[in-house]
Amino acid sequence: KNFFSNSFLVHDLLYPNANEFVQMCMRHGAEIFYLTGRSDSLMREGTLEQLERDGFPLASEDHLIMKTNEDLQDEDFKSSRLKDFGSQFSKIYFFENEPVIVESVMKDLPHIELVFMDSTHSQRRPRPEGLPTITPDSFAEAVKK
Repeated sequence: KNFFSNSFLVHDLLYPNANEFVQMCMRHGAEIFYLTGRSDSLMREGTLEQLERDGFPLASEDHLIMKTNEDLQDEDFKSSRLKDFGSQFSKIYFFENEPVIVESVMKDLPHIELVFMDSTHSQRRPRPEGLPTITPDSFAEAVKK
């Protein structure tokens, strides 16, 4: 219970160069949204502080989209919000570390460009194959290009 709270976000460490990677995407014209299954009521304040502390760009607070219904599965929440983006943007790139969410988006929203973030995940489903993949160690290489 306490793990999913603002006080434990200090233990959520930044992947090296991840913030520079997101800043680079923004400089190249991407509009950045953070879509997370974190609880809005329990973790919004800490998540905003964490983004600022770690140097992630945030155009406005509505670019941080968090779950308001705790009973909703993360894959359903994220797929629903990504569907909303479809009417606003012609091209959507979605970076996700959870294979079950990747599978859901691939099935329901095949027009979305998926990038698998190969990091810690729930192990409910195996790592997806055949997708562009980024690892915690590869942000530095991407920023150099």
